[in-house]
Amino acid sequence: MLNLFLVYQFLKRLATPFKEWEAFKLEIIDAEGNILRSRKSFTKVKEREAFGAYDLMVLNLKKLLGKIPGGKSRIASYAAALYLLKEWNHFSDESLLTESVSDYKILE
Repeated sequence: MLNLFLVYQFLKRLATPFKEWEAFKLEIIDAEGNILRSRKSFTKVKEREAFGAYDLMVLNLKKLLGKIPGGKSRIASYAAALYLLKEWNHFSDESLLTESVSDYKILE
């Protein structure tokens, strides 16, 4: 259930324009996704919650997708999110590395 929530949050942030992010409202990033203030300069808890490592990862992926021709459009963001959702379903419990996987199983 947690995996589904994380996938939903990831896809939601990927499809949301930078202007609607909480980090934009707190003037941490601009409308293009450029970082205006470093995380070291955050003094409030609200700022730390608005722009963490997870948000930075989504921001970088979103900017990378924007470099593809037509990738900055909102439709392209939705298409990328749907494609990632389609790819997410291909994983099963057997195909993932977990703590219960032994060296013997990896070498098979």
